[in-house]
Amino acid sequence: MKKTRIAVLINPVAGNGLGIKLRTVIERELKKNPNLRQAVVCVKFTGRGNEGEWIDAEVLESDVAVVCGGDGTAHQAVNGLMRTSFRNGLAVYPIGTGNDLHRALYGRKTDIVSFLMKIANSPEWDELDVFSINGKVCFSNSAGFGYDAKVVNFYEKTVAWLGKNPVLKIPFFKMGLWVMLGLPLFLACGREVNVIGNGKDYFNIIFNNIKSYGGGSVLSETGSHSDGKLEALYCESKLKFLSFILNRPVLGTTFFNPGAKQAAPPITFALRKPVPVQVDGDDYTSFFADCTDFRITLAGRMKICK
Repeated sequence: MKKTRIAVLINPVAGNGLGIKLRTVIERELKKNPNLRQAVVCVKFTGRGNEGEWIDAEVLESDVAVVCGGDGTAHQAVNGLMRTSFRNGLAVYPIGTGNDLHRALYGRKTDIVSFLMKIANSPEWDELDVFSINGKVCFSNSAGFGYDAKVVNFYEKTVAWLGKNPVLKIPFFKMGLWVMLGLPLFLACGREVNVIGNGKDYFNIIFNNIKSYGGGSVLSETGSHSDGKLEALYCESKLKFLSFILNRPVLGTTFFNPGAKQAAPPITFALRKPVPVQVDGDDYTSFFADCTDFRITLAGRMKICK
């Protein structure tokens, strides 16, 4: 049986540099494992804003592009691949901070060698919805307007250096972005990120394609990543948003119901003024700095390899 041709794409800075170590592990295994060597056609580092450089002919001709990183890395890969003729398979291996997309698609993490060998020898296939915002950027995980995007914006501008500090990075990333950063900002920001959408007053608007968000908060127990619909959460108050963030599995169950509703694109809404925007956990506030009218559509689906 012909093995699946795999292109491995690794974010070198994901997981505080775990991507560099992961590449070393893969390349060491390739030298001693002829079966894996037959399947892996290339191993490349990714980069932000230069997708055209690492999504090259080798990647486009592969059967599966395995993206190793967090939700942001998957976001970059999906956007880059959607702009090409690539319609083969995507796989996601988690070495980021939140890894919500991997959790939704695969469940538990395994080691990278077993992950690649499974794809090479006995791949299973699924689909992932890909949505577009104003025809300018795609997302497969989430898009947020208001407070959650403010947290991402504040993090990228102000405290990203914490992850590089050998003393501070361990408690910061182990405790999680929302616990260490989000809740203090939540208590201090008041109505600064007030969102006026379609004439109504909101603290935050979130559209999600998968069950969880923000490193594990459950938006909907019944959400599907391939039904062509989004889970829409309109937070009129801090309390509703807080109940969503605290809605994490404890002893196998969750305790809050954030009240998300299914929404089938196209989804349109208008803001009174521009607000912070996040797309798949990346800060898009500057990208949409002058935008108050939004239209979310279903751009297509990507094949997912498991």
